[in-house]
Amino acid sequence: MKKRRILSIIILFSLVFASGANAIQIKVYVGGFSVVGEPDKAKLEASLHTMLASRLRGENILPVDRAAEADVVVSGNCAIFGNLFSLDAMAKDRAGKIITRVFQEGKAPDEIIPALGKLAQSLADEITKTYGLVAAKPAETIPEPAREVSPPPVISRKEAAPETTIIIPEKAAKEAGGDWTSKKLPGELIGIAPGRVLQDGTRELFAVDESTLRWYQKGESLKLISEVTFAPYERILAVDTGDLDGDRIPEVYVTILNNGSLASQVWVAEDNRLKRIAERLPYFFRGIALGDKEKKIYIQEMAIDTEFYGDVYELAKIGDRYVIKNPIKLPRHGYVYNFNQFNDAAGKSYFIVFDAEGRLIVYSMKGEKVWRSDEKFGGSDLFIKKGKETSIYLSTYGQNERIYLQQRIFTQKDRIFVPQNVHSSFALGDSRFNKRSRLFCFSWDGSGLDEKWHTKESDTHLSDFFYDQVRKELILLEVVKSKGVFEKGISVIEIRKAE
Repeated sequence: MKKRRILSIIILFSLVFASGANAIQIKVYVGGFSVVGEPDKAKLEASLHTMLASRLRGENILPVDRAAEADVVVSGNCAIFGNLFSLDAMAKDRAGKIITRVFQEGKAPDEIIPALGKLAQSLADEITKTYGLVAAKPAETIPEPAREVSPPPVISRKEAAPETTIIIPEKAAKEAGGDWTSKKLPGELIGIAPGRVLQDGTRELFAVDESTLRWYQKGESLKLISEVTFAPYERILAVDTGDLDGDRIPEVYVTILNNGSLASQVWVAEDNRLKRIAERLPYFFRGIALGDKEKKIYIQEMAIDTEFYGDVYELAKIGDRYVIKNPIKLPRHGYVYNFNQFNDAAGKSYFIVFDAEGRLIVYSMKGEKVWRSDEKFGGSDLFIKKGKETSIYLSTYGQNERIYLQQRIFTQKDRIFVPQNVHSSFALGDSRFNKRSRLFCFSWDGSGLDEKWHTKESDTHLSDFFYDQVRKELILLEVVKSKGVFEKGISVIEIRKAE
């Protein structure tokens, strides 16, 4: 009997000890990352430190604030070579003995966050193995972002409407429909502009990445008719179309930087090929229909060591020559890429612009501020640098101040169309993460902008768009996957009905 009691006590203590062992937490101190190859290294080091510490937290691992309190000390390195990166981490015990070394690498900036999650998981596995515990998965491990894009259903605020792609704050009188998405297009496309609508209903579209101009025709499917690739020292910033000579064949206005100076070109589409009709024009181009007026091409110049210089002018074509006329003095914050005009119900005109932070500002025609949004809109990955650019490529590193070229604002009667790209504050070089986008439709109620509807949020970057007033359709150019050293990126064109 005595032996049985002793055996029971031994078993009881064994169970208590085992339970206590499984409850043990290993105290881990995460030291700062050492970053090489990134100009803003301090910000990236802090971001990597914070994210790794949060992802290491688990059932058996407890991050602590001081190395003196820790059972394990983790240090890391991040090396960046263009878009390539390598993450390396090492864990040591209290005696300074190396427990494990782990690493992750990637070929594109948007892979760094999921790579950090995998790095944290590998560290957790090795650390818990060393202490004889079962590894627990780190909290909030971020999976690879989905890359497939398909038109999502539109949801009303009060009722689900799976047939549509527009989210309407109030009850909808109609449902949107007729959505279409192109096949995946090679390249990180940055601009799109409309051409003609042919007799059979086929629509012409002109799209650009930073080195190529493409001419598409969209019938039942999207067909590439012709393309032109520019010289390595020529970098495309934007594309627009306008029929300035009135021959019913729109010219294609391509804004180009040539070794940091404006040397823009004009092309036309004829006989299934693209033909250049003008070059070395020192202008930023933008096609805008001011208020309810006819769409025209507007320009602004660039001065040495500044971005946008002087007033915005209307561009006119006289024979083979281009001249500028009718200057427009914009209100504060306004430049050729971030403004438009609209009219209220009484016919009174207003300017609408993005400020430097992306907030919408409405001004009177005298330049008096009337209203400003609390929420930020716009947002672009495309930039130029003050002074002569050190590189012609979009994804480069340099110390010059970047000037991001804002998104379009479309106005039509009492409707104002504004895009919104959302990025996290975390960035690697020129690439920003957690990209999401949607497009808003507002109306002016006399004292502010009133939201009518917005498209459902998409896990893509909305690089450009336009509104087809005749068909009442939005044509959206979206980047599905950003380019990398060994990848050209992927884009799609979407058409959404917008009543």
